[in-house]
Amino acid sequence: MRVNRKQDTQYNASSVSMHPDCTPEESHSYRMQGYHPHQSFPETKKKPRYKPMVVVLFIVLSVIFVYASTQLVLYFVHSRQARQEEQMVQTMIAQSEGITEEPAPAPTPEPSAVLQAVAAPEPTVSYRAPAQGSKPEALIQFSKALAINPDTIGQLQMGESIKAYVVQRDNIYYLRHSFTDEYSFSGAIFLDVTCSIYPQSRNMILHGHNMQDGTAFGKLSRFDDLNYLNRYPFIEFSTLYENARYIPFAAVYYSIDPKSDRFLDLYRINTMSTEEFLTFVAKLQKMSEYLVPVYVAGTDQILTVTTCATRDDNVRFAVFAVKRNGI
Repeated sequence: MRVNRKQDTQYNASSVSMHPDCTPEESHSYRMQGYHPHQSFPETKKKPRYKPMVVVLFIVLSVIFVYASTQLVLYFVHSRQARQEEQMVQTMIAQSEGITEEPAPAPTPEPSAVLQAVAAPEPTVSYRAPAQGSKPEALIQFSKALAINPDTIGQLQMGESIKAYVVQRDNIYYLRHSFTDEYSFSGAIFLDVTCSIYPQSRNMILHGHNMQDGTAFGKLSRFDDLNYLNRYPFIEFSTLYENARYIPFAAVYYSIDPKSDRFLDLYRINTMSTEEFLTFVAKLQKMSEYLVPVYVAGTDQILTVTTCATRDDNVRFAVFAVKRNGI
């Protein structure tokens, strides 16, 4: 029997369940378009809108970028100003040296003489601060410096490039102000507020920033190398009233945290007895990065040049030197 396939494949409207409101022709049209009135489909979840969050994140990152860029530009600007001022100050100091009477250069002691000095017995005389009277006239070499900044109390020369005027006001102002009283990241080298140049304290503490561009005390940590000390064995620290030379006897990384094993309280030195002072000096020499065979007596005056050392806020680096005029 021959089957009429065309007739057999024709759409049979009666075999399709129709929506009550649809005619057969409409149901056929919906079926051909893929519409199934009685077939349920899972609801599609709407994707969360992240656009507001993205905008906020973009704004935050933009602000951070602008702030960081601004700080970077300011750093380079202030760094350039600090280097220019440093060159100006070094020129002033060089010019002032021509009108001062420098102490005669002292010859470097022979190693045997130094070792004998180290082994020399400790004098029985205790340290006595100079009697306080009327202050003498300031040395003429500081005339220009005092005209620029009345807080000037001295000048420091050490190492290959540290040559600066020293000021004193408090322990905060010159952290962010230069010698010329301008705002500066490098600040200025200043004498600790607890110290006095007349009468001169037993321990003179000088502070300065450890700047990456080398300004202020950016190169002080080079003294942790004995070879560097051998190249620059003297420190010239002159106050308004005298020119003086110091010999380093210790280079120390120390902590200002009282709980640390390397804690040093530099502020007690000026009130120590002779025995306490000698014990403290022995501790410094033991903590030093290298042994310096320099003898320190109980009656000596010392200089402490200190700066930050690492990212640890409690760690400092200091060069300790003893006053040695006429050695």
